Amino acid sequence: NQLHFLIDVKDITEQRKNTERMVQIQKMETIGTLAGGLAHDFNNILSGITGPVSLLQLMYRRGAADEKKVWKHLTTIHKATGRAKNIVNQLLSLARKNELVFQPVDLTAVFENVMEIASNSFDKSVAIVFHNNLTDVMVLADQTSLEQVFLNLLINAAHAMTIMRPKEMVWGGVIEISIEKVQWRQP
Repeated sequence: NQLHFLIDVKDITEQRKNTERMVQIQKMETIGTLAGGLAHDFNNILSGITGPVSLLQLMYRRGAADEKKVWKHLTTIHKATGRAKNIVNQLLSLARKNELVFQPVDLTAVFENVMEIASNSFDKSVAIVFHNNLTDVMVLADQTSLEQVFLNLLINAAHAMTIMRPKEMVWGGVIEISIEKVQWRQP
């Protein structure tokens, strides 16, 4: 009686590197798709900053510093810069090349982040409706990866309703998202 062993050793380093490159390319494509819509929104945000700044400058030059008006303009500027910062942070989180970090993630928050990015960049003929009657919808996941997957799904759906739609069909539509709790039983 003889024992025979077969050992198969494979170096998957290159395969792993290619997979990481592909994920990064997909992230960058997503950001590229969103850039046009975000540029429009950033112009709107900048208008929400430059308009009140111009009014404040005019008030200062005229010596008419009505405290309520000044405070109103400063509040508008503060809100606009907060929106801009939020958009930039969301884009940066998508663009980062990170290791997966599994932690408790609230699906509602993930969808709300993705919907904000999408609604700021999609064609205005595409509406997004989010149905969620649940609270505390926690999963163990990598938040950035989840956001990337959901954003890609929304982009695909929006494209199917717009640029991929045949000319004879109506442009636009409604994307409905819902979170439901389902009990799964093994047969």
